[in-house]
Amino acid sequence: MVTLVDMRGHLRLSGDEGEEHDAGLEGYIASARDYIARHTRRDLDVDYPAGLPPALLQAQLFLSAHFYLNREAVASGDIDVVPFGIQDLLADFRVFT
Repeated sequence: MVTLVDMRGHLRLSGDEGEEHDAGLEGYIASARDYIARHTRRDLDVDYPAGLPPALLQAQLFLSAHFYLNREAVASGDIDVVPFGIQDLLADFRVFT
């Protein structure tokens, strides 16, 4: 699972700056993990008891950072989907019933 230390490093938050955002970051990390579980239709704890594969960890990191950097319900300006982004990282792990 992505940790607070991972997120602070990814977002380049250090010291007090990082600590003041910890509660929000924890929420974004949990929300990203929930999104990944719902999107892939997997119980992540059961399917990956030794920890998430690197691609899922990277997707969790990207998505958590996205939630942090886009904290508002709306965005201004041009927004593009990043090629080989979150959806691509999750694609091979999705279960179809």
